Amino acid sequence: MPNYVIPRSATPEYRAYSSIRTRCLNPNHPTFHKIGGCGVTICARWLADVDAFLADVGRRPSDRHNLIRIDTQKGYWCGKRACPECGPKKRKPNWRWATSREQRRHSSQCRLVAFRGRTLCIKDWAAVLRINHLTLLKRINVWGIRRAFSTPPPPRRGRPRKPPVFPTWERVRND
Repeated sequence: MPNYVIPRSATPEYRAYSSIRTRCLNPNHPTFHKIGGCGVTICARWLADVDAFLADVGRRPSDRHNLIRIDTQKGYWCGKRACPECGPKKRKPNWRWATSREQRRHSSQCRLVAFRGRTLCIKDWAAVLRINHLTLLKRINVWGIRRAFSTPPPPRRGRPRKPPVFPTWERVRND
């Protein structure tokens, strides 16, 4: 086994740091107008010291994870008391590692629907109700949320459909 050190710039965590800086600070970057141009900033502690960033975010959980902002209207904040920007303003950390699936659910293009005290995106509701997400979307647009969620899917040809995990169709109709 060779004895060598991987340069820090080759790590996925450093590439995430570099990407964040570029999107927030470089007006020539293709997505700057969506991120840095809209006022998304990086906390002073992370800007001043890449090692602080790497210590805060830690290792990427897997190859499928990327760094995202929890609240997309706010910047990349470390949330540490020692940070000259986050400490006095009592900011909470505004980042986390997320898979691409979680990122898609977290985007502004994801349509959220509230029903029975739960708020999920259309694809998640479709999985819960065991119905195609496009069918569910069409039903919501035509019938409204209550009827779309209370009407069971049409019977399948061939193998019978598994019952939905939540809510059962009888329980939805009776409420």
